[in-house]
Amino acid sequence: MGEDSSNIKNQNDDENENKKELSQVVHFDAGELIIKEGKEERTMYILKKGRVRVFKTYLGKKLTLGVLGAGEVFGELSFFDGKERIASVEAVESGQAIKVDARKVKSDLDEMPAWMKGIFKTVVTRLRETDEKLALLQNKYDTTNATGKATVLVEDIFNEVARVNKIFRLYFNLHPEVIDGENLEQTLKDLDFLLVGSFVKSERIFDFYEKNNLISLSEEENKKTFKLNSEEIDQFDSYLDEQRNSDQISFFSRGSLSIMGDIIQIIPNNLQESEENTSLIEVVDESKMISMNGYDAFVKELKGFKLATGNPVKITITLGELQRHYRYQKVMSIFNLTME
Repeated sequence: MGEDSSNIKNQNDDENENKKELSQVVHFDAGELIIKEGKEERTMYILKKGRVRVFKTYLGKKLTLGVLGAGEVFGELSFFDGKERIASVEAVESGQAIKVDARKVKSDLDEMPAWMKGIFKTVVTRLRETDEKLALLQNKYDTTNATGKATVLVEDIFNEVARVNKIFRLYFNLHPEVIDGENLEQTLKDLDFLLVGSFVKSERIFDFYEKNNLISLSEEENKKTFKLNSEEIDQFDSYLDEQRNSDQISFFSRGSLSIMGDIIQIIPNNLQESEENTSLIEVVDESKMISMNGYDAFVKELKGFKLATGNPVKITITLGELQRHYRYQKVMSIFNLTME
């Protein structure tokens, strides 16, 4: 018994020593530059304490892409593909992080399955292409410009959702059924790995997709099974393509999505599918909509997207358009950094 305990202790000591060799804890002060945009290095950081700001420099200005806290990772793209940094990271406050060098964990990276390496290479490449567009941002919170057309930020949100759908589709093609429990935990780990660069964790995306019928759940003999609802994902992708290929992307605020939800609640239940092309104003009592909190701002957005015209305003959005915008943009809201 004593000998077994001693062996276990020695094994744990060896593992801890190995971890120390593969990584190191670094300390930083407020304002310190931890990663510099354009520099070539293969290290990533796991934040243990404090906060850091991720930013790009454009026309002499620092454009904040995000603020990270304890438990979050940064520098992962260059860690995996060895290319130059796509953004800078500076400390907002003093703290510490675990620094991991790719050269020291090369054997672990080499052990990744071949199919995952191929997917990962594609994902990282697309992330870098998307980041080139982010350099054009004038303000993180601007979603439309003077012409009313979508900015790069809005386009990136639509592109990011399309990317997530493709990764989910590919993963579920390889693993058609996911069982609740250890199988689900491993799935979420795999998806986090494949979704590298996304500020939304796979668990939250998975939960949103399940709640909105993009992932179906069946239960039999106390066993919960998750499957991708391919038909719903196809319709979602069609919506994304339709918007991205249009002259103007209709991208609604959280307030407008809330109004849409309230409107849908008062739509008569006996409407036929053929009435989807009917103007909303013909099937819903306008006086009920006017009394809703935030209705004026909602109408203003409709006018901006040419879904309402004139003065006094005439709403032209159809019942089907309203339902589609609400259904899919409600899911997309988790990817929208501009929503407070």
